[in-house]
Amino acid sequence: MIVDESSYDEYASLEIEFFNKENKKIESFNISCLFFDEEGNTALWGNSRFTAEIKIDVPAGEKITANFCLDPYLSEIPEKPYQVEYLFVTSILYDDGTIWKDSLGFGNTK
Repeated sequence: MIVDESSYDEYASLEIEFFNKENKKIESFNISCLFFDEEGNTALWGNSRFTAEIKIDVPAGEKITANFCLDPYLSEIPEKPYQVEYLFVTSILYDDGTIWKDSLGFGNTK
């Protein structure tokens, strides 16, 4: 899923705040997380893992808020909110072309 600033939702969305602590602009970043219902069942079609590429410029030293729609990925419309677990950034693309990666969510792996 590719996300931009015009994303909206009717039933479910995920909103995150993201801070760029580097001295260079971020062009995009990727996230990964897991979604479950209150009984621990997968909340999405196929499996519980959700990944997204977020194409929002984040200037050096700035914070942004990204909100994106989950409606197309829901296996059913929930009566109660889904649980989000293990949310982490898997990669960051900087404006100089360098890429930071952490595909398993372990920390500062490059």
